[in-house]
Amino acid sequence: MFTDGWYESGIAETLLALAAAGQHVVFVQLLSPQELDPRLDGELRLIDAELGTGKEVALSGGLLRQYRQTLAEFQDELRRLCADRGIPFVFIDTSRSISDIIASLATIPNTLRL
Repeated sequence: MFTDGWYESGIAETLLALAAAGQHVVFVQLLSPQELDPRLDGELRLIDAELGTGKEVALSGGLLRQYRQTLAEFQDELRRLCADRGIPFVFIDTSRSISDIIASLATIPNTLRL
């Protein structure tokens, strides 16, 4: 499963259903540098690329620190969710080269071998 992992709900049920169906599941979270460390400031209108909806926000240093903390906690929760179901979790920063990503995947036990 290749995803950014941003689900409002249902990811736990989806992972459980795939595992229960006998699927070999590997959860690969892909995030861009902009998602990992946004460099935004001021009053902005953010557009959800998948839904096409927008939201007015006022961004400050404090809010961005909170975002980074929330992202770290979210990734920890995804890792726990996967571990509890025996599903390997792989994180990929999309700024890395594909050859670097493939090399790093080869060192992770119980993941896909490319």
